[in-house]
Amino acid sequence: MQTRDLTTIIGFNAVSAAYQCGAAAMVVFTQSGYSARMISRLRPPLPILAFTPDERVYHQMSLNWGVLPRLVPDIGSFEPMITHALEVAEQDGLVRRGDLVVIVAGLPLGNKGATNMIRVESVGKHRLPGRMLHGGEVTAPVTHVRTAAELESKDILGRIVVLHCFQKSFTTRLRYAAAIITPDDEYAGDLEVLGMAYNIPVMVEVHDAGTVFAEGVTVRIEPQKELAIEV
Repeated sequence: MQTRDLTTIIGFNAVSAAYQCGAAAMVVFTQSGYSARMISRLRPPLPILAFTPDERVYHQMSLNWGVLPRLVPDIGSFEPMITHALEVAEQDGLVRRGDLVVIVAGLPLGNKGATNMIRVESVGKHRLPGRMLHGGEVTAPVTHVRTAAELESKDILGRIVVLHCFQKSFTTRLRYAAAIITPDDEYAGDLEVLGMAYNIPVMVEVHDAGTVFAEGVTVRIEPQKELAIEV
């Protein structure tokens, strides 16, 4: 199957997914503009926000039905690009918090003619990257632990603990956590050992976890993508 045929199929399926899930917009990451044009030809009744680093392609896409081109310096890492795209869509008034958006792209990003991915994302949910040390996927409410006293007083059973400090004496209590997140990597070595010993997912360098994830909010840790996502 030729690459362009695959892009056409991906475009058709993306529009179909947008209809089925009631998406408010579609987002396309494209080098050549071809995938955006394929989706445009299907005339979906929702905006098509297309991101490209190529100024010539940016101007060309403005001629395509329903396409709202956006020029970006570079289409780099995938997850930060999704976060940026959803922020732009919300700031431009195309979507509101809670709306669904269908993402179309080629992975790895930056390759021309490699459209091969469809993803549905919710607007307004925080998505924080980090570095996974151990463990699998887990979804649970968040609780913050800033002191030894908080660790003793809070019910951490089955919860994702956002850990702001660590002492080796914490290990006995932390083994009951569903997962551990830290904003930095200061305790990475000790926490990796703890995670392996008790089979607890551990994620470090989730830099804004202390301020973004409110007490009690439910978060999903996706180890393969190294993301902590509010759900």
